[in-house]
Amino acid sequence: MKHILFVLFIVVGLGSMAQVPAPIAQAYSRILLLNAKAHVGNGTVIQKSAIGIEEGKISLAANALTYKLEKSDWDTIIDIDGQQL
Repeated sequence: MKHILFVLFIVVGLGSMAQVPAPIAQAYSRILLLNAKAHVGNGTVIQKSAIGIEEGKISLAANALTYKLEKSDWDTIIDIDGQQL
């Protein structure tokens, strides 16, 4: 009886380890983050920034006070006033 249970546990254990998760499709959207204090890599600081993210990469880093915003160009607009990037 012990041998049967041992073999059963081994078979069930190996079966569960053999399952490979299927990758999901990456759904990118165009996201705009507004009004954060942005610390750009070259040392400059933008007090009220507009940071655009497209296809998982930063595509825009501009001053939100001077950037002409077209809301229809972005899927999601998030106001993160008071935060730092």
